[in-house]
Formats: sequence, C-alpha cells, structure tokens
Amino acid sequence: MKRSAFDHRMSSEDSISGSTIAHDKVTPDSEEGTIDLVNVISAYDDREQEEFEPLFGRVDHLVESLFSDPPSPDAQVEMSFTYEGYRVNLDQSGHLRLMQIR
Repeated sequence: MKRSAFDHRMSSEDSISGSTIAHDKVTPDSEEGTIDLVNVISAYDDREQEEFEPLFGRVDHLVESLFSDPPSPDAQVEMSFTYEGYRVNLDQSGHLRLMQIR
C-alpha cells in the first residue's frame, strides 16, 4: 500500500523548521530492518525501491549493526543520516522519523 508523501496519519508539523516530519516504525531486526526502512521511504516518496541508490552505499551496515546487537535499552541509541532526500532518524527499537529535505 503506497502512502503519498507525508499524507500519512502519523505525520506532524515541526514548529521550529516548518517541515513535515513523518513518524513510522521498522522491524528492529538485522535482516528485515534495512528492507523495511527502504520500503517506508519508498512509500512516502511514492517511488519504486529500484529507483533508489542502495542503502548500503550510503550508510554501509550501520542499520544492520544497530539491530543485530542492540545496545542496552537505557542507552537510547539513535542514528541520523540523509538518504534519498530525507533526513532519517532511527532508534534501536525501530522508531523512525523522516523529514523531507529536498
């Protein structure tokens, strides 16, 4: 099911930057997490995944590593990076925040 860019019910307006921020969740699993992340971004951007640069080329195995041996929950680890025109913030439990930057 495709979601149009930031019309998702979990989107919110950032009062500081005026940008729309989408909140979603990916499976916190080393194998499925990266696939889920690309699927979610593809859905928000309304493009096919095949049109995207491989995530590996941007952030190597960082997403996979975050989920394969997650730190203690009280560490509250988060990662941020830019991918396909979105600022991606992802935490160790799979919570995802996307902000379109293009």
